[in-house]
Amino acid sequence: SRGRRHWSDGQLVSFPIATYDRIDILVERTIPSILAQTHSEVEILVVLDGTPSDMAQKIDQLQDERIRVVPLKRRTRYPRTPEERWMVAGWRPRNRGVRKSRGQWVYWISDDDVLLPHAVADLLAHARAEEAESVSGGYQAGLKNPTPHYPGEGIEHFGVPISGPPAWICRSYVAKMRWNRLSWVKKHNRPSDYDLFERMVRRKVRFSSLQSIVAVQPEVEGTEHSGRKGAIQAWSQASTKEFK
Repeated sequence: SRGRRHWSDGQLVSFPIATYDRIDILVERTIPSILAQTHSEVEILVVLDGTPSDMAQKIDQLQDERIRVVPLKRRTRYPRTPEERWMVAGWRPRNRGVRKSRGQWVYWISDDDVLLPHAVADLLAHARAEEAESVSGGYQAGLKNPTPHYPGEGIEHFGVPISGPPAWICRSYVAKMRWNRLSWVKKHNRPSDYDLFERMVRRKVRFSSLQSIVAVQPEVEGTEHSGRKGAIQAWSQASTKEFK
């Protein structure tokens, strides 16, 4: 990265969003928070991970030219245990979304997250000021018992301040390094976003961080937790057919 790339002031920000059955939350909460950004040059790529067609129709009803639907014909196969599944959830649709994206920047977000109106503008402004290729911001975990998380929490492991979705933006050529579908196996044993961060560090990607809250990660539907705990709890309660 350093010495190979020069700063350019591209404006379009792409949001590749992987989803299966949380269409209602995506349509009612996540997408509106993206479309309401003070930085309006955004595109949303909703990648349907084998989602039934009747669910996809709800996205079409939004009728916004900034939204594109990318359907995958079959659902991605994930590891059986909830813990291992959490490590790589969404790897294939995210990679497909990045390949289809047109923006100079990619903003990583899950299908139930919410952005504050200034999220994109603040992260882009900071990236320009620091000539950074990857910028992490802070986010609030939970609505009932909100807990702030800031990028500095990752510095001991990576040597750089990071945070993952929903407060992470990076240059599109960095995003195309792809999410690793095997990051859960013993050889790696880490979530796919951490795996990507580690490879970015090895490639000397220019990191920076914004020590302010730009997004909210609500509790996973049907649970009392957000993020890892919420996802694992939700999948643990689901039918074993979900893990075939």
